[in-house]
Amino acid sequence: MNLKVPSKSNYSCLPLRILILSLVLFSYHAKAQRVDNVKASISGDLIIVSYDLIADTDEFFNVNLYSSKDNFEQPLTLVTGDVGINIEAGKGKRIEWLAKNELLDYKGNLIFEVRAFLPEPAFDPLEFVNFDLKEIKSGKSYRLQWKGGKENEKIDLLLFEDGNEKYKISTVNNDGRFIWKIPKGEKSATYQIQLKGETGIVASNSFQIKKGFPVLLVGGGALLVGGITAAIIILDPFGGDTDGNDLPIAPDPN
Repeated sequence: MNLKVPSKSNYSCLPLRILILSLVLFSYHAKAQRVDNVKASISGDLIIVSYDLIADTDEFFNVNLYSSKDNFEQPLTLVTGDVGINIEAGKGKRIEWLAKNELLDYKGNLIFEVRAFLPEPAFDPLEFVNFDLKEIKSGKSYRLQWKGGKENEKIDLLLFEDGNEKYKISTVNNDGRFIWKIPKGEKSATYQIQLKGETGIVASNSFQIKKGFPVLLVGGGALLVGGITAAIIILDPFGGDTDGNDLPIAPDPN
């Protein structure tokens, strides 16, 4: 919530051709820090804004100065002092703004706002983990693994065929893993998997998708082996015929 405190002082600035009739002070709250005691004064071509940055943390802050000349949309740029990145909390902070050069032909009242906020935490780029396969077989499942990015971002998993996006595999939370059911591929094509998120894009190495063995074929082979084994057991070890009703007696062990 913004805290508005009207200034008791009026300032006129003839060289800048503006008149500051009122000064509204803002406190910008984010987490445990706040901006207090904002004041402005004029010194030649400069407007000096002082403030206190109160915080219960030893972290450094990003500080920007805004004005009503553009309805507080963009931070002022021709500023020096306790403004920008890596500003430590404390009292008696000072920003000098070269107003004449940035305002140009602007005329009217000015209201200032000082905003302080913690920078977003740094993150590592997205990166595949242990994906060095040259070929994989269709029909199987493969565990895709990656690291990096932000914890709360969504990741698009995309399949590329010969450099062109074939389709989206899925959109998942950035938890670093996904079980991928490998589709059929073209014999001569090369494939890549792409991770695409808010923090960046990364592609895997190229690989080919080979035709896998169907599960039923593997099962049939197992049955065939079992049939051969049964036939060998039924054979008369002495070369004689059996009537199919009685199993032959196994020979004595040597």
